This record gives sequence, C-alpha cells and structure tokens, in this order.
Amino acid sequence: MAHEGFTEGVAPHTREPERPILGVWFERVFENVALGVVVTDLQGRVQICNSAFGRLLGYPVSQLQSMTFHDLVEPEDLPENQALFEALVEGRVSSFELENRYRKADGSAIWVHKCVSLLPDEDGQPAHALILASDITEQKQFLSQLEGLRDRLERLIEEAPIAMAMFDRDMRYIRCSRRWLSDFDMGGKAVEGQCHYDMFPDLPDSWIKAHKRGLAGEVVKCREDWFLHPDAGGSVQWLRWEVHPWRDVGGDIAGIILFAEDVSDRKRAEQSLRESEARLRLAAEAAHFGTFDIDLATGHAHWSPEALGLLGLPPEASPQTIDEMERHIGPRAVLQIRSQMQSAFDPMGTGTLKQDLGLTLPNGARRWLQVHGRVIFSRSGCSRHATRVRGMILDITENRQMQRRLENSKRLEAIGRLSSGIAHDFNNLLTIILSNLELAQRRSADPETQSLLNTAIEASEMGATFNSRLLSLARTRRVQPGRLKVGRHLASLWPVLSRAAADAIDLSILHNRQIWTVRADKAELDSALLNLVVNARDAMPHGGQITIGAENVTLDADAAEGFHDAFPGDYVRIFVQDTGVGMPPEVAEQAQEPFFTTKSFGRGTGLGLTSAAAFAARENGFMQIETAEQQGTNVSIYLPRDIDGPDSGQTDASETSDIIYGDGEVILVVEDDDLVREAVCKRLEVLGYAVCEAPNAIAACEQLEKGHHIDLVFSDIAMPGQMSGRDLAAWVHEKHADVGMLLTTGNAIDQPGPEGAPDDVIILAKPYSIARLGRQINDALKRRLQPRV
Repeated sequence: MAHEGFTEGVAPHTREPERPILGVWFERVFENVALGVVVTDLQGRVQICNSAFGRLLGYPVSQLQSMTFHDLVEPEDLPENQALFEALVEGRVSSFELENRYRKADGSAIWVHKCVSLLPDEDGQPAHALILASDITEQKQFLSQLEGLRDRLERLIEEAPIAMAMFDRDMRYIRCSRRWLSDFDMGGKAVEGQCHYDMFPDLPDSWIKAHKRGLAGEVVKCREDWFLHPDAGGSVQWLRWEVHPWRDVGGDIAGIILFAEDVSDRKRAEQSLRESEARLRLAAEAAHFGTFDIDLATGHAHWSPEALGLLGLPPEASPQTIDEMERHIGPRAVLQIRSQMQSAFDPMGTGTLKQDLGLTLPNGARRWLQVHGRVIFSRSGCSRHATRVRGMILDITENRQMQRRLENSKRLEAIGRLSSGIAHDFNNLLTIILSNLELAQRRSADPETQSLLNTAIEASEMGATFNSRLLSLARTRRVQPGRLKVGRHLASLWPVLSRAAADAIDLSILHNRQIWTVRADKAELDSALLNLVVNARDAMPHGGQITIGAENVTLDADAAEGFHDAFPGDYVRIFVQDTGVGMPPEVAEQAQEPFFTTKSFGRGTGLGLTSAAAFAARENGFMQIETAEQQGTNVSIYLPRDIDGPDSGQTDASETSDIIYGDGEVILVVEDDDLVREAVCKRLEVLGYAVCEAPNAIAACEQLEKGHHIDLVFSDIAMPGQMSGRDLAAWVHEKHADVGMLLTTGNAIDQPGPEGAPDDVIILAKPYSIARLGRQINDALKRRLQPRV
C-alpha cells in the first residue's frame, strides 16, 4: 500500500526501524505459506516479506525490503489505501480488506486482495502493519467477463425484437424487453421487482397454469391465444407465446422466461382475407365468374369451384393441359383458345388473354363464357418466356342474350320503319283500288262483270291481310286482341294449314275441347301458326309428320324459372311439332334472330320464328324451342289464360255487311294523297254525304276558321307539314267541340297524341270497305252529339 501510514511532508526514509524478532517455527511458516506476507512499519516501508510475495510481484525479496508501497501500488488506488490505513492506525477500524492493482517488476499490473491489521510492540502499542496478499487477477478477469456477459444479456433482452420478460420464482420482473413494454402498454412504468400478476390481474387461468408448469421445469408453447384488454375498450389481442424455465448456478429453477409475439395484425389480416375470400366467392356466385391459375413449368393448375362449374366440369376435375381441356369442353372451343394463346404467349407481346367461348354443356344447354387472363413471363429480352397464366372466367350468357335481343330489337325497329312506310303507301293504293272497284260494282249489272269485280275486291282484301302481317312483324300494326277458344280455332285452321304443308307431309291437329280461353289477336295467331307449319315443312324435304295441338299448363315459380321471360300462372300451350332434321344448339340459339335462316337462297326470309316470338311477347306470353339434330323440333307458344274477361277490339267474321247511308251531313276530307282523297270523296258522296276537301291539316283549320258548316272531319293521321291528323283532332276538340272527328291510317301506329287530344277518337285502318266506312262515319257523327266530359 503506497503511503500507508504516511502524512503529507514526511520523508519515507528518515530512520531504520527495528526489525521484529520471530521464532524459528514462525519463520518456517512465514517462508512456506502460499500467501504473500508483508510486515511494514507504520510509514508503509517493507520491513520483511516472504518469498511468496516476491514471486507475486516478480521482485527479489532483498529488493522489496528497500521499497515502500508507494512504489508498488497503482497511483489511482493510493488515496483509498491511505484513508483506510489512517483509520486503522487511529483505531477507528481493527482491520480492513482491500483490492488494489500492483505493478510487477516487468511493468505489468495485477490485482491483489489484501487483509491489513496492526502488530503491537512489547508495550502493546501499534508498531507494525501485517499484510496478507493474494493474486486475484484471474478472478477479476473472470468477473469482468461475467459482468460483460451480463451487460450483453441485459441488452439482448432489452433490444429483443419480440416481447420477452424474465421472472423469478415469485413472478417478479427481473428484466424485460422494450417490445414487451410496448406490446402490453407498460411504457414509462418501473417493472423490475413488480409482480406480474399485480400488473395484469385479469390474466386467463390457462396462462397462470402455464407459468406454474414452467416453474416446475416444463417448456410450454401456444401457437395462438387471445387476451381481452379490459382497459382498452374491450379490444382483443392475439398472441403466440412460450414459457421456458431458467436455472441458477446450482442448477435449480430460479424462474421463467416468457416469450410473446403479438399476432393480432396477422389474425386480422387472416380474418380480412377470409372475409375477402367469402365476399369474392359470393361475388363469383352472384356474378357467375371463376378463377384459374396455371403453372406452365410444372403443369399444375388450380381451378376455383365456380370456374369448374361454368365449364360444366365436376368438382374433382382439374384439367392441366390443352389436351385435357379438349376432352372436357370440345375441340371447337379449344381451337379458339389455341389461336388466342399464340398471341398471348408471344414473348414480345403484352401477355393479355381474352377470348369468348361458346360451350355446349352435357345437358345440351348453351353457355357463353369470356376468359380474361394475364401471362406472367420470366427474364427479359430474347430469353423471355411464359411461366404462368392467371385469370378469370365470366358467364356472359345473359349479356350475350341481351345483346342479341338488343340487336334483334334494332333490326325489328329498322324493319318496322321500312315496313311502316311500305304499308302506308300500299294501303293507300289498296284504298284507291278497293274504292274504285266498289264504285264500279255499283254501276254494273252484268253478272260476269260483277263476278270479276268481286274477285278483284277479294284480292284487295287479301292484300290488306298481307299488309297486316307485315305491320305485325314490325310491331306497328294496331293490335286487336279478342277472346279466343283455342281448341275450336285450331280446328277451323285445318284448310289453310293443310294447304301450306306439302302433299308428302302428314299433318294432324289434336282436338281438345277443354282448352282454356286466351286473349289474342286472331290474325297474328294465324300468321304465327302458318309460319311454324312452313318451317316444319321445310325441315322435312322427304316427308314426315307435323302435329299441332294445345294443352293447359300451370307454371309455379320454380317451373317459370326454367323458361325465358316467363312468370308463374296459367297458360295455354299451342305447339307445332315435326319429325324433321332438327337443329344443333348453336343454330337453335340464333333461330329467333331476324333474317337468320339455314334455308337456301330464295326459300326463306328468316322472319318466321322471329314474328312468332314477337306475337307471343306482345300477348304477355313466350315461345320455347325444343330441338336436337335428327330428332325433330317442337315449337311452343305459351299464351296466358283469360279469366272470363270481356270481349274487345276484334270484330267477328260474321260482321254485317249492310251499308249505312248519310243524310246530307257535311264531311271535310283531309288527305295529302290526291288519288286517295278523290276516291274517299266519291265513296262519301255515294253514301249520301256532302263533301269538301283539304290537302293538309293547315288548310282544314283555315276552312273551319272561316265559319264553313262542317259536321265531321275525316283526316288521315300521317301527313306532311307541322300538323298531323292527331294534332288536327286535338285542335278541333279545343276550338270546335261540336264538330265530329274520324281518323284513318295506312299503318295504324298507335302513338299517343299531343296533350289535349281526345282519347275516344275512332281510327279507321286502311284499306276499308264502303260498308265499314259508312258504319264508322255514322258512329263518329253519333259521338259528336254526345256530351263530352
């Protein structure tokens, strides 16, 4: 100990102290003991030391006896030595122990543990200091290493990327990671020494049992568990945790270490994924789409159940190659896919796959699918090649049908415009022809001439029937529905339908008197049946059987789902069945499209089935086609049952032909066609009316405004200029309410009139007989005299 017993200003070598006298036995112990033994005076100068102390510092004993501890102790440790030695000399302590660093003879430093006490002289007064010294350098190094290891362990726990905490046997915190403090909202709290159960009093019993199992030496793990935070709004925290026991130096269990990983985000992500998958599946079911994923390198393919269902495949099917696909969906669809894949798999292309497929399912139904895909390429440049293709399959059958119906509607609209114009002009011509024939008939008494004129009048009336069917197809003819007893009506059609069928065709009509009554336009029903018979005849070039019949059918909600545009209720099914060549599914799908026909040029217009379907739809019914190749065709028209409704519209064939004459009433004829106007005026004069005329509505208004006496205005609906016949009717109703009104048209388009037009104005369809003209004029004059509401 340097400066032991020294005071400031005292020289270390002032006098030679008296050496103590030792016995022989004690000297032997002194020399042979393993500890370094040193005796100094009260000023710290070495008086005697043993060989062990010399070896400890690497000095000869003789050299040490001339040194003081001031020469041996590291300067940083001298103040502590001096303070303790002064307390020893002054009697404040009886002895002391200290660890110091000493300098060896080679200049290196060692750690020395020493015990210091006083030796009295013969008078019992302190005279010497006895020091026992031992080398503890290795121990200090070991402790230093242990301290460093402890620091690193503490930092490891503190900086651990997962929540981690170390507990003693009483579950008191020893150390914990920052992640633990963060995950369990313990930031800012002093946790060391705190009991875990005091900080979390609501821990599940299962966790506490796991802690006890860990303290018993067991490792406990849990992949997923949840904890409800009572102080955080009842939020749920999902954890993955482990319990590991830790042992002390003696091998006894001193506590446990808890590892916990907050997997709440993963659980929420998994839950969100499950919900997304569920929503996707519901969307797939609702929107009729499926997904696929094909690894081109391995050939492995994944098809969603929806995709397999759309392809008409069983759930266990999983086609992985184009050849396997061909066995399921047919060569035609595969050919379309191959042509699209060549461009999609092109290394220099965009990798986009889009293809529409028409499939025939095992049950014979046709389905249209749209394939959207994206090809995934590896590498780039010249070495770029396709490795994967992913995409989805959409059911576009309804869209396809809607598109075709829209196209049909547009075509029919175009047909309607064309046929309307043709019918208008043709009916005007028929009106002129019929008027002149009837006038000529009245002026000739020759029977042969009368016969010729009657034939010409019948031909004109047949022309009017043709025009009616043309307008019915275009949906511009004025429909006149009436109650029909279908069974009786079918029997009456035998002569017409038998003539339409060829001699090689065996046509039969099944009679059933119990068929319900329907409400329909008789002319349109006749036209539809005639078209169906002609189609059936053409499907049997070498002869066959055509069967026509009707039956009562009741459709419930489930049955109505199986038909397009059908509603639950009672129907009369009128069918035309043949034994012809039938139609494949792709032809049957297009059979109702306007102008679609499989007949040779000049043998069909492609409008037969279209007009029949249009008639059924107008009567709130529908049409169904059942057919297969070489198995014939059965076309059914479903018309709603009429429950004892009143008759309306349709005039019976037995309508009287008696002519009703006028009594000099003044009729203003408004017609832009000069020939038609002239023919109408002559007819009215024959019927006994006074006639004046106007080429258009404006001229008619001028005559009425001038105050000319007019009992009735007889006007065409379609006229050039700003005012139509309906506009004229509205004007007459407002300005001259005492004047009657009768309208006529060549196309009978039932369009609403302008605001203020009367709804009860009679419309006379062209062409018309003189008898019918007389009746309608008479009815219009009677209505003129009735009070208007």
